[in-house]
Amino acid sequence: MNKKEKFDILVEFKKSSAWTVLEKEMRDATIEAALQLTEQGGNMTIDEIHFRRGAMWAAQKFLQLPSVLVSRLENDLLLDAAQQGKPITSKLNSDATASTLN
Repeated sequence: MNKKEKFDILVEFKKSSAWTVLEKEMRDATIEAALQLTEQGGNMTIDEIHFRRGAMWAAQKFLQLPSVLVSRLENDLLLDAAQQGKPITSKLNSDATASTLN
């Protein structure tokens, strides 16, 4: 699978209802974990607090992963086009979260 194919798949994935459902569930779980941390923080060991904070950090990174990958692939594609002397064009999608290459 080449970079352009990966880019197109990820852009479509970000628009999909599956990603919307997954993203909402992950955000809700993160908020719930944060609330539990504040409610039970005094009764937890420092290791448990660090574990829960790490889990919330990992969930946030997971939610950012599609956008990060799209940006990285777009940059790679633009760089490849520039190195080959092709005209570079990029426009924002309607969701304003990713760009597509012409």
